[in-house]
Amino acid sequence: MKLFNLKTHWLLLDDQNYNTTSNRLTLDGTSSRHTREVDSVLNDNPKSSDTCSDIPTNNKEEDDDEGVEPCYDQFFDNSTINGRHTRSTESDDDLGDDLVSIFELLDVHVGSQVVVGRRLSEKRFHLIEVYKNGPADKIKTGVVGVWEGQSRVRVTADYVTSRRRGGVDRKTLRAAVVITTNYTIGHLLDIENKHIDAVVRLNYNLLIPAMEMVNASLEVLHEPTWGYNYNGSWNGIVGRLQRGEADIAGTSMFLLSERLGVIDFTVMTLPTKVGFLFRQPPLSSVRNIFTLPFDGHVWACCVALITLCGIVLYYTLRWERREDRASQKASKEDSSIKEGLVESTTIDSDRTVSWSDVVLLSLGAVCQQGSPIESHGPSGRIASLLLFVVVIFLYTSYSASIVVLLQSTTGSIRTLKDLLESPLGMGVEDIVYTRYLFKNQSEPVHKAIYNKKIAPPGTKPRFMDIGKGMEMMRKGFFAFHIEASSGYKIILETFEESEKCGITLLPYIGNTDNYLSVRKGSPYRELVTVAYRKLQERGFQQRALNRYYTNKPECTARDSSFVSVGLIDFYPAILVLVYGLMPPSEVFGCTRYGPSTTKRTRLSDSQLRNNVILSVYNSLHKHNRMSELSDPLVGRR
Repeated sequence: MKLFNLKTHWLLLDDQNYNTTSNRLTLDGTSSRHTREVDSVLNDNPKSSDTCSDIPTNNKEEDDDEGVEPCYDQFFDNSTINGRHTRSTESDDDLGDDLVSIFELLDVHVGSQVVVGRRLSEKRFHLIEVYKNGPADKIKTGVVGVWEGQSRVRVTADYVTSRRRGGVDRKTLRAAVVITTNYTIGHLLDIENKHIDAVVRLNYNLLIPAMEMVNASLEVLHEPTWGYNYNGSWNGIVGRLQRGEADIAGTSMFLLSERLGVIDFTVMTLPTKVGFLFRQPPLSSVRNIFTLPFDGHVWACCVALITLCGIVLYYTLRWERREDRASQKASKEDSSIKEGLVESTTIDSDRTVSWSDVVLLSLGAVCQQGSPIESHGPSGRIASLLLFVVVIFLYTSYSASIVVLLQSTTGSIRTLKDLLESPLGMGVEDIVYTRYLFKNQSEPVHKAIYNKKIAPPGTKPRFMDIGKGMEMMRKGFFAFHIEASSGYKIILETFEESEKCGITLLPYIGNTDNYLSVRKGSPYRELVTVAYRKLQERGFQQRALNRYYTNKPECTARDSSFVSVGLIDFYPAILVLVYGLMPPSEVFGCTRYGPSTTKRTRLSDSQLRNNVILSVYNSLHKHNRMSELSDPLVGRR
C-alpha cells in the first residue's frame, strides 16, 4: 500500500493499550519504556515560564474548550536529540505486536511523516514516529514528543526529519551514472585529463560523500546517456529512474520541461556553462575599417574643408590665368617648335583652369601627392598651404587608427542571430545530449542554426570530437559548441598567448545549470537534498569545482602580439582600385578601336604608332607652312 507516500503528516491515536486502572501500564502490565523516557525529559527540561503562559491550566472550562490552540513548545538539547530519545529501535514493544504487524504491510517509507499517539492517561499521549528505510525493511520507531490533551505538545526530538532519523542504516541505494567514454570508467576519482567527462566525474566526486552522509551503501549503474523520450519510452538514467531500477541519478542533468513529469529534481550540483565557444573575428571581416577611423561628423567636416579650399583655389587660379593671358599669348607666338612640343606635355599656361584640375589637386593633397597646377599669387598659395597642413594631420590620425583597427576584434556577435548571420562556421562536440538538443529545438533561430550551419541539406552533420573542433576554432572563423570548462582547458594548454584574446562563450539554450534528480515520489528525496546542501555549505562542491573546472584563460598579449595583414583586411581598397580602373580602361579601349558602321576594328601597335607619327608630322608641316606665308622674303624668292 502507498497510503503514506504523499508528503502528509499523519497522527494516529492508539487507545487499545490504555488501562483505566493504571495510566502508566500497558496491556501486558509492564512499564512502558516510552513513558520512562518522556518523564525523564520532562523532569530534565521543565517548561519555561514564558511558554504557553497565555493558556490557563487550572480552569477546567477553558481546558475543555475545543477552540483552544495547542502550544508547541520545543525544548531539547543536542545530547537529548542524538541520545536515547531519538534512537531508532526495531523491538516490537514500542507499539505492540498488533500495530507493528499492521505497519509492516504499509509503505511507511523513510520520507513519510506518520506519528502514533499512545494514550498514557486520560489527557496524555506519547507521540511515536513510525517509518521504514525500505519496503522490505523492519519498522523503526522513535519518541518525538508528548501530547497532553488540548493544553500543549512538547517536542522531545529535532524538528528536521533528515537530522532526526540520521540515515538509512547502510541500506543500498542504486545510483545511475552516465559514462560517455571508456576512459571515464577508470578515472572517475582522479584529475588526469580532467576535460574528458568533467561533469560526470565532478558529480561522482560529490555522490560518494553524499551517500556517506545519509549512511547508505552505493550501487553504481552505468548508462551511456542522460535519458530522452523516443517513441514514448525513456532511455538512459531517466528511464532507469522511471522504471524504478535506480533510486537516484549520480550525474546531474539539464532541467527540461519534458522530464518534469517523469522524475523529481532536487538540487543544483554545479553551475555548468555550455555553448558556442569561438574567437571573435577580426573587425575587418565584418566592417569596412577604412571608414571607421572618423565618425560621420568628422568625415563631413573633412569633406566641407577640402571642398572650401578647392573652391578658393579654383577662383584664385582662374583669376591668375586671366591676368597672365596677354603675356602668355605673346610668348607662345615666339616659341619654337621644340618649345611647343615641350609645352604640349604640360598644362598650357593660357588654358582655363577647370573643376577637374582642382579636384585632382585636392585629391593629390589628401593622398600626400603633388599636382601639376600651382598658384603664383599669395591668396592661392595660402589656400594651398592651409589645405596641405590640415590634410597632413588628418592623414596621420587616419593612419594610426587604421593600424589599431587592423589588430582589433569585433564585439558584434552577441546573440545567436548575430552568430547565424556571421561568416563563422559551426561545429558541435559529438555527445549524446548535443545531438538530441540540436535536433529537437523549436525556436526559429535555433532551427536555422542547425539546418544552415550544423547540418545543411546534402552534407554530413558537423558533430566532431573535441580535439578537431578546438583546432578549427583556434584557426579562427569557427564556433564550436562545447562545455566551457573542457574548452578552456584545451585553450590554456594548446593556444598561443595572442590566440587567447577575444574568446567568447555564447549559450545555445537558456538554463544550462545541472540539477540532481531522483525517482518520482522517491522517499529519499529529502535525505539526498539535505546531504547535497551540506556538501555545498561545507565547501565540498567548491573543492570539486576547483579540481575539475578550468576558468577562462586571461588575455595577456593583446597589445604585444604581431598581426599579419591578410587579403580580407584591405579588400575594400582592392575594390576601389578595381572599380577605379574600369572607366579609364573603357576610355583607353575606345582609343584602340577604329569607328565603323558595322563593327569596330582593333588597331595594331604598328598602326597606332604610324598614326601618331603622321599626326605629329602634319602638325609640324602646317606650322612651317604658316611661317613661310608670314615671311615676306619667302614670296620674293
